This record gives sequence, structure tokens and C-alpha cells, in this order.
Amino acid sequence: MAPELLYARVPADYDGYVLSFDGSAKTEKNGGYGSCSSILWRLPSWDIEIAASAHVPSTTVNIAEYTGMNNGVVAALQRGVSDLIIVGDSRRAIQQSIGVVACK
Repeated sequence: MAPELLYARVPADYDGYVLSFDGSAKTEKNGGYGSCSSILWRLPSWDIEIAASAHVPSTTVNIAEYTGMNNGVVAALQRGVSDLIIVGDSRRAIQQSIGVVACK
């Protein structure tokens, strides 16, 4: 993946939306439990449009991450957002969502 995609910077005068997400899980042999969250920010003011979290039963870390990202994208679409910058700490979720890495 191109370094500029991994470490992208939002211009100071950017007028639009940024979605941040995260997920975590307490894994066990047959699946554990987890949670996820997402925040939709309106720039340049950094106002929070929506912040949400969810319990994710019987999950893995990757599924919790995907759920946080997906829930945030759905919330953005419901608000009519058509141009969205997505940031998160799950390389796998981001790379799979843009087609850089194949899903199994």
C-alpha cells in the first residue's frame, strides 16, 4: 500500500466528514465478546455528528473492528454523506475494504 494512504493528512481547510472507528474483543476458544465504536466528525470545526458504540457477542477482534467501521459508514450514509475519510487502527479492515488484501 502506498505510504501516502497509510499516513494521509487532512488539509487544515478540509470541509467534509471524517469517520473514526475501533473495535476490541475478549477472545476465547469458541468466540468471545467484544465492543465497537465509531465517531462521525464534521470538519473543519471537528463537531461530532454522531458517536455510537455497540456490544458484539461471540466475536473476534477483526469482526469487532469491521462492525465499528460498518456501523459508522451506515450512520454517515443515513445522514446523506457522500464523501467520507475513514480512519482506524485496523490495517486488515481498511485494506480489505479498499481491495488491497483479499477476504477469506
